[in-house]
Amino acid sequence: MRVLGIDPGDTTGAFLLEATPGESKPPYAMCRMEMIPLDRFLDWVDLLDSELWRCDWMVIEDFIARPEFSGGLWQELPTAKQIGALIYRARQLGVKVVLQQPSIKPKGYLLMNMRYVKGAKNMHIHDAAAHATYFVHEGIPHGTNTKPDIRRNK
Repeated sequence: MRVLGIDPGDTTGAFLLEATPGESKPPYAMCRMEMIPLDRFLDWVDLLDSELWRCDWMVIEDFIARPEFSGGLWQELPTAKQIGALIYRARQLGVKVVLQQPSIKPKGYLLMNMRYVKGAKNMHIHDAAAHATYFVHEGIPHGTNTKPDIRRNK
């Protein structure tokens, strides 16, 4: 199984690994990793059907604009738009998607035998790797969104 961990943002971290769930433990075989600047993001999304980035699962760090995030200001929220583009592309390619909350990163880092530092800068590839590693090792935790869709909270 090939799992693509993605940490979207101004610089997107991408980490592709290959593993057999339930039969292996970290570290997993790394296939490819990259940091993608925002101005190249859509070009990279177009490459997701290439053999370089072929995957069975996309594990994307979710982004939910919490009230304390914007401080009452209008925000463009490019990360939310990136997630939408990834979900759309995954649907085109028949790739399954899991949205994970940022709160799982410490456990992912622990599984990779790495120290997690909250708020550390330029850790996008490591964050993406933590999401993919957590997914392969732990599976899909209860409450994880595996069928992301466009919806409004009621």
